Amino acid sequence: MRFAVVDEHPRDVGSVPSVSPPSNTGGNSGGIRGVLGLSNASKGSIPYGRVLPQDRADLGSVSTDYLRLTCDDPRSAQLLALECVALAREYRDRGDRERPWRYVGGYEDGWSVGPISYAEGRNSILVQASGVASDPLFLACKQNFIVATPTRFDGQVTVQLPEDDPAYARRMARRVDRYRHSGKREGYPFKVHVRDGMGDGDTLEIGSRGSDVYLRLYDKHREGFKKTHSKQMQPGQFAPGAWRYEVELKGRAAGELYCRLFEAPEHSQAVLSEVRGMFSDHGLNLPVGTDTSPPIRELHYRSDVDRTRAWLRSAVRPSIEQLIADGYLAEVLSDLGLGELACVDVSQLLLTRPVQK
Repeated sequence: MRFAVVDEHPRDVGSVPSVSPPSNTGGNSGGIRGVLGLSNASKGSIPYGRVLPQDRADLGSVSTDYLRLTCDDPRSAQLLALECVALAREYRDRGDRERPWRYVGGYEDGWSVGPISYAEGRNSILVQASGVASDPLFLACKQNFIVATPTRFDGQVTVQLPEDDPAYARRMARRVDRYRHSGKREGYPFKVHVRDGMGDGDTLEIGSRGSDVYLRLYDKHREGFKKTHSKQMQPGQFAPGAWRYEVELKGRAAGELYCRLFEAPEHSQAVLSEVRGMFSDHGLNLPVGTDTSPPIRELHYRSDVDRTRAWLRSAVRPSIEQLIADGYLAEVLSDLGLGELACVDVSQLLLTRPVQK
């Protein structure tokens, strides 16, 4: 079974009937938990704790942030592939390019378009969505009862602090460290580390990246500096004081979260509750109240075209401006393959200032 983005219609899709979520599939009761072979044990109550007044912040965005699924059920694989093709076409129309993609473990000859990736193995398919594509893919799985196994599942909550605080990650790290040594938490010990962003914002890391549960808190505003190649605010960049609380789950932890969100009546509120609970379990309270409703806000997305244009503006344009100012207009046009314009005064089209002769 092959699905290609470039075709007008995917190959070998056949007819996909509308199927309601079964209450008993393959002899396993319990909805999606039974299908994936997970128990019906509840997560239990979460000690949210108290949010101090000085830490209060506004809620910026809440969403799934990364989703990797494998699927070997024929019906679900077909539906999942169709959803991926539809999302890939949408992002291709936004300016993303199609690239070859493969994944370790026997998934070969795949493709990637922006935040959507797809590959096929011997008896299953693998799908990966990041950023703004994660929520649409998960909600499509939920709506169509697509039975797939998550191997990684990330959720994020972005908050807006009243003031810009570059040392926020280090202050929160001290709180987590005090909690870690207080003896109040049961279970395995965990690592706490602050990674210096060297001007691009610090990151608080809780746990190990290779473990099933890994948390991070980082400066979303300053993270944009390296993405836009500029220390100046760019369109769509997060404002000063924006910090992201992010959870990265793998293995059984990812499967349990997938099931809880699959069964939740309201997706954004469930993601907010899950992220808050996991950070609270490691001694850090989200600076938003428990009764806060997530805003309906589209996350900013930068396509391949957007990133290329940002690189042109920040890295290429200053050099071209300097060369033209030094009197090398004809040579610059020739190097850019625009030699036929050498006889035309195009300085006003290329520069914000006239050519200095």
